Amino acid sequence: MEMSKMGELKERVSSDSFDEETTNLGKAKKTLTYLHWILSSEEIGEEDYLIAALQKIQENFCYQNPILYKLTIQIAIQVDRRDVAESLLNRDCVNKLKGLKPDERAFIGKMSFNFGLNAKKPAEKYQSFLLAADMMSDEPEIQSVGYLTAISAGLKGLEKNDVNVEAKEILRTIKMMSRKSLPWKSRRAVLVYQIRYCVLTRTFHPFNLRSGLEELAAREEFPLLSALGVMLHRQGNDQLAVECFLLAMNHSLDPGTIATAILEVAANKPFLWPNIWTIFKFVKERLRGKEVLGLRLLWNAWIQLNIEGSNQDLKAEWGKCVRELHNIMTERVDHISIKLTRPTPTLHAKICRALENFQALG
Repeated sequence: MEMSKMGELKERVSSDSFDEETTNLGKAKKTLTYLHWILSSEEIGEEDYLIAALQKIQENFCYQNPILYKLTIQIAIQVDRRDVAESLLNRDCVNKLKGLKPDERAFIGKMSFNFGLNAKKPAEKYQSFLLAADMMSDEPEIQSVGYLTAISAGLKGLEKNDVNVEAKEILRTIKMMSRKSLPWKSRRAVLVYQIRYCVLTRTFHPFNLRSGLEELAAREEFPLLSALGVMLHRQGNDQLAVECFLLAMNHSLDPGTIATAILEVAANKPFLWPNIWTIFKFVKERLRGKEVLGLRLLWNAWIQLNIEGSNQDLKAEWGKCVRELHNIMTERVDHISIKLTRPTPTLHAKICRALENFQALG
C-alpha cells in the first residue's frame, strides 16, 4: 500500500500536467496528503526524492490556499527542512494568501514566533517576530508585545551592523508603534527604542526626542533618564545627554555626581556650548562636595577656548561660570570682581589658591 502511494506521488509530481492539476484544490491537497502519509511512515525511503517533491510543491501551489500553505509548512518541519519552512514564513509569502481564518493566522504566528526564538541572526529574528506580530491582530495587547520584540531584535541587528537588517523597515515599525495608544510600560519601551534608533543610525530628525525625554521625566523615570544620558554621551550626542542629566539631576540620590557629569560633558567640547551660563545656573547649587572638580573643568575649558582663539562671546560665557564658582568657594575678600577676558599668571595663581584652600577645608 505504501509503495502505491509513493508511486502515485511520483506520477503526480512528475506529470506533465502537474501545473494544471495544482489549479484544482482537491488534487493539490491530495498530492500533499500522499507526501504527508509517506513521511509519516516508520521507514522512509527515497528521502532525497521526497525533499525535491516538497520543494516543487512549494513552488507551484502552496500559496493558492491557506490549507495547502499550512500543510506544506508542517511537512517541511517533519523532514527537518527548516530552510523551506523559513522561506514560507515571511511577510511577502503570507501576503499572497487570501482569506486567512483566525486559526490559520494563529498557526502562522505561533510558528513564526518559535522560529524567531530559535534564530541565530538578528535579521531572521526581526522578520520572524514581525510576521508573528502581524498575525496577532485579534489580540492587540499581545500584538504590541510582538512588535516591540521585533523592534528590539532589529535594533540589535543595527548595532551589530547586520547588512540584512533594513533601518527603514525598523523605522516604519517604530513609527507605527509610536502612534498607538499603549500602556505606559510599552510606551516607555517605544520612547527608548526611538532614541536607540536615532543613536544607531545617527539620524535625529525622525522623532521629537526632546518631547520623549520630557514624557519620561513627567512619568518620573529619572534612573532611566540618567542611563540614557550615559548612552547618548558615549554615542557622541552630548546635547541630548545633557538634557537627560538635567531632567534627572534634581531627583537623583547623588545630584552632585550628575552635576559634574554635565560640566564634564560640556567641558569636553566647550566650543559647542554657547549657553553654558544658562546650564551652569541650573547645576551650581548641586555641586556641593564637587566644587573642586567643577572649577577645574570650567577653568580648563576656558583656557582651551583662549588657546584656540574662540570668539569673545563664547569665552565670556565660560568666564562667567569660572568666576561664579570661584566666588562660591572663596571668602568675599578673595572674590574675582572683574570680567574674565584672558588668562594671566595672577588669575591662574588665584584659581590654584582657591582649589588648595577649599580642599584643605574639605
